[in-house]
Amino acid sequence: MTEATEAAFQRATHCYLCNEKIPREGVLKVRDHDHTIQTNNYRGAACGPCNLNLKRKTFVPVFLHNLSRYDAHLLISAIGEISDGDDITVIPKTKEKYVSFSWAGLRFLDSYNFLSSSLDKLVQDLEADDFAILKSVFPQEDKWALLKRKGVYPYSYFTKEEIFLEKSLPPRECFRNDLNGQDISESDYDHALNVFKAFNMDNLWDYHDLYLLSDTLLLACVMETYRKETLENFKLDVVYYYSGPAQKKKIPNLYDKKHYCVYGSTLKLYLTLGLEIVKVHSVMCFEQKAWLAPFVKFNTEKRKLAKSDFQKSLFKIYNNSVFGKCMEM
Repeated sequence: MTEATEAAFQRATHCYLCNEKIPREGVLKVRDHDHTIQTNNYRGAACGPCNLNLKRKTFVPVFLHNLSRYDAHLLISAIGEISDGDDITVIPKTKEKYVSFSWAGLRFLDSYNFLSSSLDKLVQDLEADDFAILKSVFPQEDKWALLKRKGVYPYSYFTKEEIFLEKSLPPRECFRNDLNGQDISESDYDHALNVFKAFNMDNLWDYHDLYLLSDTLLLACVMETYRKETLENFKLDVVYYYSGPAQKKKIPNLYDKKHYCVYGSTLKLYLTLGLEIVKVHSVMCFEQKAWLAPFVKFNTEKRKLAKSDFQKSLFKIYNNSVFGKCMEM
């Protein structure tokens, strides 16, 4: 360490990772270094637990929108053909739906579990500056401007491989969604024609490939914007989580309850209604205060100052994310 970095360490009063006071009872103040660099590798003053937990990750997160439902089946089937299953780890919802699955250093995650809106809606809420990834692949403004919205695709039209060699887009009715019987709008079809022309496409293979590429780039723009906002405001990197907060509900039923956590006043009410207590595991006395108020106020103010619809939605999600935890009692 240099004299300057050592002096900075001595002056530091809070962990640069968790922002908690250091040193404190039972927790040491330590120097955190990047051990992949030989010199000038001091990163900051940290508390012991943060320093030990800060490790280089051994997986690559892979996000797919709406993966948790049946879109994962194609990947699982393909992995099953080249793997005996011992190197696959799964976090299941049911036998057919997964929160996540990992294989060969890849962790597959569902972006819908973080942002529960359609990709089309999420992209509409982005600002022009949020499309940096899209612009890096298509730097010409006339190109990326066409692709900064969800495209349309004639899924049911592709019934055989030869169709991919057709030299032009099919009629608008061929873009009909067979699941709901709806046709695409005239403006959507005009947009598809403009894309086909602007990118000098030779056939439907070109349209197919660009549709998949643009979808991937748009999802990357959405997730990186979400990731950036969460990192800046809460020091949390969403790519190392499996989902946004969920809400578990206690369903009213007549089954016996075990280890049921309940307020004392509520328990008194239950006793008057015929509840029988078999065992009390523990009792906790506490005082209440509005400890969550600063968090709620922070998100409310940030939402007022938001410059894009995406930010407005995001700070609403942050506040709503604690609802389930608040309702547990």
